[in-house]
Amino acid sequence: MDPDTRSYLIAGGTALLSVVGYAAHRAVYEEFSAASVQYDHIGVAFGAFLALAFLITGIFAITEAALLASLVALADLPPWGRRLLETGSAAGGLAMAPAGLATAPAAASAIGDAPRITLLGAWWLLAGIGVLGFSLGILATVLGPLSRSHAGLLVGTLATILGATVFTTSAVWSPPIFFALGLYALVLAGLLAVTTARRPDAARWLALPLALLGVFAAVLGFLADSFWFGTLAALAAVVTLWAFWTLYAGSGSFGVVPTADNEPAS
Repeated sequence: MDPDTRSYLIAGGTALLSVVGYAAHRAVYEEFSAASVQYDHIGVAFGAFLALAFLITGIFAITEAALLASLVALADLPPWGRRLLETGSAAGGLAMAPAGLATAPAAASAIGDAPRITLLGAWWLLAGIGVLGFSLGILATVLGPLSRSHAGLLVGTLATILGATVFTTSAVWSPPIFFALGLYALVLAGLLAVTTARRPDAARWLALPLALLGVFAAVLGFLADSFWFGTLAALAAVVTLWAFWTLYAGSGSFGVVPTADNEPAS
């Protein structure tokens, strides 16, 4: 299948799932909001909050689908950028399925509480992976085609993110780390795009301060027994080092901007 056709199909499927999910969860949110006016109950308030979270997930998924289709139409996406964008968009769309099953009235009577909690966990995890994957895809698109060594470093970075999150945090805290790290990667992509457009060698002066800041914050977090914050800061430092190394590790010098001559694409 043609890569552009595949990307458009993924964007269309994500948009369809997100629109259907948004409409369904909008009705649930309005129902809980109306009930919260009549009843002062914690369960009703939690239901309204959960429905609002589903709505936000739907907005994220719609945005991911629109951006994926736009980038395919307007830009020549590098292979790794396309893969990550497609993965993030697909995960964001698929997150609407367990969310819908967990809140549907028919499902509530047909399944027990434990399966519904599992469905909520699947929604939370897929939504977090969607934001992280899509943001890293935008970052990889900004960096451009990756050499084989830098693609290997990207795989190692992704493995580090997943492994560190699984082993140092619980499943409940993993999706928020993915969300936060994805937003950081998105900001980093914008920072790189702006600085390299204005001055190609300017962004290299930001690498060390950002990485050191991440390491310093991670040390403080671990010393304060805040494993969530420490893990997030450490992983942000890993993403920063990978991005700047990919952009500036030219012919053996961190300060040399890679070109078509010294950085062949794979």
